[in-house]
Amino acid sequence: MMNDRLFTRLNEWIDCYYRDRLTQDYLADGMLLREGREALDSLTVILGLCAIYPF
Repeated sequence: MMNDRLFTRLNEWIDCYYRDRLTQDYLADGMLLREGREALDSLTVILGLCAIYPF
């Protein structure tokens, strides 16, 4: 469950991956998909989940 360490790690994850806005240029950039997958993969590790995404 939530504790100080997990809270800190989730905040760091947000700082690293969360975009505060999306523009048409971002949506057209192929790197957005890669970044999203990287973010999900990192989040599953933080939460101690198995690989639940097929990428």
